[in-house]
Amino acid sequence: MKDLKTILLEKLVINKNTKVKKELSESEIDDLIQRYDHSISISLKNDLRFKTPAADWTNENKMKYYMDKGSKPERLVATIKNKEKLIKRWNAAMDLEWVDAANVFKEEIIKRGYYDNNELMSYIVSKVKLNREKYKVFLQ
Repeated sequence: MKDLKTILLEKLVINKNTKVKKELSESEIDDLIQRYDHSISISLKNDLRFKTPAADWTNENKMKYYMDKGSKPERLVATIKNKEKLIKRWNAAMDLEWVDAANVFKEEIIKRGYYDNNELMSYIVSKVKLNREKYKVFLQ
């Protein structure tokens, strides 16, 4: 019979990429809202706009399918070459409350130089102001 230590070591993988996030306090959330509460750039608004409601629905359904299937966000983001698609999928991940995917997509948007952290945070803040409980996890 395996002892508890062996079971834990098999199931728990901790490495240099493991991130432990604490939940933000209400005052920390308020500080972030105040810090990033400025207008969203026109280009970001345009990249988030869908041509038709059906396109929006399709995009969100695909992300829901990937989430339900257990897809790895790192693999998904690697397949996306289009700037607009990457940004829309990031937004869909936030709407679906898929935190891991939203964080990976946000990092990739910044890495590719499409937008910087301040621009993306201002958009997240606009979502937090609409639904604080749902979107506050994306402020970290």
